[in-house]
Amino acid sequence: MQWIKENAERFNGDPKNVTAFGESAGAASVHYLMLNPRAEGLFQKAILQSGNVLCSWALCSIKNLPHRLAVNLGMESAEHVTDAMVLDFLQKLPGEKLVRPYLLSAEEHLDDCVFQFGPVVEPYKTEHCALPRHPQELLDKAWGNRIPVLMSGTSFEGLLMYARVQMAPYLLTSLKKEPEHMLPLDVKRNLPQALARHLGQRLQETHFGGSDPSSMSPDSLKAYCEYASYKVFWHPILKTLRSRVKSASSASTYLYRFDFDSPTFNHQRLKYCGDKLRGVAHVDDHSYLWYGDFSWKLDKHTPEFLTIERMIDMLTSFARTSNPNCKLIQDQLSRAKEWKPLNSQSALECLNISENIKLMELPELQKLRVWESVCQSTD
Repeated sequence: MQWIKENAERFNGDPKNVTAFGESAGAASVHYLMLNPRAEGLFQKAILQSGNVLCSWALCSIKNLPHRLAVNLGMESAEHVTDAMVLDFLQKLPGEKLVRPYLLSAEEHLDDCVFQFGPVVEPYKTEHCALPRHPQELLDKAWGNRIPVLMSGTSFEGLLMYARVQMAPYLLTSLKKEPEHMLPLDVKRNLPQALARHLGQRLQETHFGGSDPSSMSPDSLKAYCEYASYKVFWHPILKTLRSRVKSASSASTYLYRFDFDSPTFNHQRLKYCGDKLRGVAHVDDHSYLWYGDFSWKLDKHTPEFLTIERMIDMLTSFARTSNPNCKLIQDQLSRAKEWKPLNSQSALECLNISENIKLMELPELQKLRVWESVCQSTD
């Protein structure tokens, strides 16, 4: 980002009008920059698609992972030596050797650990420290509250988990006897087990209804994917939105929900699920923003091409002006409707992008209120 600020003019860019933009882990990375005082002024607006620092996968919760890795890679007595000695040992190894072992246990997977490498709260405070405290503690006073943000999620994020849960069925089947695993890790760890199980059962009823989580039936698999949509993506998105709009100093925050369900062009859903399920999965909006080897040229009269035009116009309008209301959106919304930034007094309204576009209350909000109620039990 410093390089971009210093060199943007050489590419006919404006160093005072830079947008940091990411999806999933990219969105969390942008959000981390918004918490870091050293990044202040390097960009003037941000786009966070399907991710932020409050997502469980965006922060590694395992404390002794470097020592475990060193043991696995041959360091003797690594569990008993200093951090500096472990660092020195690991730095001498080639990178491909560092990423080869897979260290996470089933219990850690049930504790929301998806990746063994990721950001951590840094135990040593140096001038280069990027994360001195838990991200939740940094949100209220973050410099990033003062720049406009465009946030989004897809309407069935959790289809990302469809293949994963079939490779590791215990992620689903354990929920019947141990419903506490449905809770976010920080909530689960801070409650007595009996209360955690009771609250986990509330979430189980919310998402599974009468389906038996231990059955691995099609209904249970779909319910698990819906539950993952909320736990892994939409609840962190809601928490981040709430944090921004309650701050008097916050700049505008727009929310959209990507809901365009193409039978052939939602490449991520097809990758995760084949033809087993329909819905708009995590990263499905990539197909409408980027042209890659997963894609192909479209007829200009197809709804898929129209969606590409909408998405690109919306994002580039926000990058230019801090307002995503491009001409294509303005022309297609009712004249009585205007997509406005969220505030603490307004309904949680989003722009829903399907075959048509429409302003509506976030459809996930009813179940998200259950999540908010459950998580308030630790307050």
